[in-house]
Amino acid sequence: MSFSEVVRLFRKQNVQDIYELSPLQKGMLFHYLQDPKSAAYFEQTTFLLEGHIDLTCLRASFQKLVERHDVFRTIFLYQKIKQPMQVVLKKRKADLFFADLSNLPADDKKQCIREYRRNDRKNQFDLSRDQLIRLALFRTGLNQYQMIVSFHHILMDGWCLGLVLHDLFTIYRSLRKGEEVPPRKAPPYRTYIRWLKEQDEEQARSFWREYLRGYEEPVQLADAVPSSPEPSYALGEHHLVLSTKETERLKRLASRYQVTFNTIIQAAWGILLQKYCQTNDVVFGSVVSGRPAEIPNVEQIVGLFINTVPVRVKCHEQQTFVELLQQLKKAALAAEPYHYLSLADIQSQSLLTSASDLVNHLLAFENYPIQDGLDQDLGFEIKDVSGFEQTSYDLNLMVVAEDKLSIRFSYNQHRYTNRFIRQLARHFQHILQQVCQNASIKICEIAIVTKAEKERLLSQYNRFNVGQLEGETVVSLLAKQVAQSPEQIAVVCGEKRLSYRELDRRANQLAHLL
Repeated sequence: MSFSEVVRLFRKQNVQDIYELSPLQKGMLFHYLQDPKSAAYFEQTTFLLEGHIDLTCLRASFQKLVERHDVFRTIFLYQKIKQPMQVVLKKRKADLFFADLSNLPADDKKQCIREYRRNDRKNQFDLSRDQLIRLALFRTGLNQYQMIVSFHHILMDGWCLGLVLHDLFTIYRSLRKGEEVPPRKAPPYRTYIRWLKEQDEEQARSFWREYLRGYEEPVQLADAVPSSPEPSYALGEHHLVLSTKETERLKRLASRYQVTFNTIIQAAWGILLQKYCQTNDVVFGSVVSGRPAEIPNVEQIVGLFINTVPVRVKCHEQQTFVELLQQLKKAALAAEPYHYLSLADIQSQSLLTSASDLVNHLLAFENYPIQDGLDQDLGFEIKDVSGFEQTSYDLNLMVVAEDKLSIRFSYNQHRYTNRFIRQLARHFQHILQQVCQNASIKICEIAIVTKAEKERLLSQYNRFNVGQLEGETVVSLLAKQVAQSPEQIAVVCGEKRLSYRELDRRANQLAHLL
């Protein structure tokens, strides 16, 4: 749809503002245009509510929420224009879907809500004309409800969900009591776009160019599933939850060495990648908040601020884990002023040919205060929160540090098997346990294989009948195998494969040379 068609559709006098996209918004739009039916960057959060909900008040509250925040009246234009733009409309009608399932059997209730969630994800947003946030409410019992909030990630990040819910329920509380809704002019997202245009991008590029200098080999985790010729995504999840005791040890470690929890997780993950890739230099993607302290009231702005930046973990084997923590802390502080630069621009400063080579998976640290202050005098309480989200990456680690450290591995099942992901999680946990016990451990002393795995490898998988080999040598055994199945694959290294016939030929050549 062209700009003129959109203006005619919404009437010119209904256009409040027009401005450019942020770097990450451009990236999300790019993925959307590649596959508009993909569930990538579709966000869906479900809340279990207990108490009484006034449906009329909730509808009115949702409408006032849309009126308060510019992003909920925004559409994105990208056809027949030089560069994509976002258009803020003056007015937009909010729509709330409601269904009363309270009289249905329990299994039917679950099925109805399950189908709604699935169909809601299939009903992808048209970024050029749809309202990009949806609200649904299901009554499941006398005083029980499920509320589902769906939105496209191009509108806002996870931090904003807490702000939005706080606003929604503050408005609801006032309307329910018949009071005047407290006025609050939300800072517009345009403020951030204006700030971005004032930044020195060349200075940022120079920083990232130096940061990535010499990095030439991308991280390659073993593909457990052959790559599909057609791009496809089947979401799989695996949860790793540390014990309360282990989590407390990590917190004490962070406090003792004055680093963030995030730095510890990044250091441990970097070591795991080094062990898997047999290198001392790895890079992975980290999601940063991206909210510049220079912008007044930036914490109250609803919009997309997060960005993906590379984290480089380069160390030598004799280096201790504590030394690595201090190294990453120093690097993170130096990089923070340049978090605004797009990943595409950062990648252009590296020696690698594509952004997917530089960053092929993400690690995100979630600390979104969704429920803070939401249960006061509303007539209902939030009992549980669950969510669905999907990125364009084949592997994502979402870390939540509460009483127990929880790490959610979200992955593309067309790329990785659950068995491989479980192994990855098990090895990650083993590294965390080792550094908890001894923070001064050397990198070379950190093992990824657990004692149980080592036992299986050395005993169970290494058993053979010595009697069968009596009088045989490696040479004679190879000769028998060549005679029995000469074309069977004997050796695999990357894309290279040798049959037993070829292996025997090359072994003979080496023997004659020696």
